Amino acid sequence: EPVHIVTDGVHCDPRRAEDGSWTVPVKVELGNVGTDARQVTVEARLTGLDGKIASAPASAAATVGPLVPATARLALPVAAPRLWSPDDPALYALHVTVRDGDRLLDERRINIGFRWFRFDGRTGFHLNGEPLKIKGTCNHQDHAGVGTAIPDALWDWRVRRLKALGSNAIRMSHNAPPVELLDACDRHGLLVMNENRQFNPSPDYMEQLTWLVRRDRNRASVFMWSVFNEEPMQGSSQGYEMVRRMAAAVKALDDSRPVTAAMNDGMFTPLNVSHAVDVVGFNYQIPQYDKYHAAFPDKPLTSSEDTSAFSTRREWATDKSPNIMTSYDDGGA
Repeated sequence: EPVHIVTDGVHCDPRRAEDGSWTVPVKVELGNVGTDARQVTVEARLTGLDGKIASAPASAAATVGPLVPATARLALPVAAPRLWSPDDPALYALHVTVRDGDRLLDERRINIGFRWFRFDGRTGFHLNGEPLKIKGTCNHQDHAGVGTAIPDALWDWRVRRLKALGSNAIRMSHNAPPVELLDACDRHGLLVMNENRQFNPSPDYMEQLTWLVRRDRNRASVFMWSVFNEEPMQGSSQGYEMVRRMAAAVKALDDSRPVTAAMNDGMFTPLNVSHAVDVVGFNYQIPQYDKYHAAFPDKPLTSSEDTSAFSTRREWATDKSPNIMTSYDDGGA
């Protein structure tokens, strides 16, 4: 249809007010490739995954001119929703439709979760009002036997294995994750550090960053945006200015999640990227934790990466001919 919802054009991340009440603000971006202006009605409704209605529907009228973007804004109040967490990953389904009279022009269905969190420099991470230790892993995309052409069922299996291991979080190392992996994290309850790979604020690379945020900002599992990993300019004033611009681009699209960066050097120079992020990520800098915390006690920090181990699960002796590495993580000795 000429009138349509643009790609990643629905923003519907739930918000919790100070009094504890919940609302799902819904922003729908519309396009029109036709030659005439159109009057349309945008409707949003929320259900549980069991199909039961969770909120009264809301609707708004919009006029969409030819080749002129338009935006419809709605709000769905939700009373006492079931909260999403790694222990109870409760999801809801938001249904958005665009109609011209009785004619359906476009629609979206987006799974969302109700949760709130904060980082505190002195007390750590809190999810839904309770302190939570982040126990995560850094995972590259490729998998043995299939490379990066990974079936959906294998993504789901990997997430379930991480959960069984005792993990409650995952860092995407170091690229935009496939949506099938994020679906599994939403569904099974893994917090996600969503990572951008290209450390560059020039227009083409900023497009990659903003695409990532627009695509994933409705995810219950995503709780941090990482803008880079171990970049050479991290300890410089130029690096600070680059991250300042990238963080501003993220916040313009999503102001609910902190921006971080995975640093392995330069965090004690006079001006560096740690001054431009909300949460400082440390890679392999365990001896610097206490020193940095003493210098900046109000700045939250996290171990973004601190172990690079090669092992084969349930193997207790190394045999390199079939590529088996002992799970003792002793270097294969």
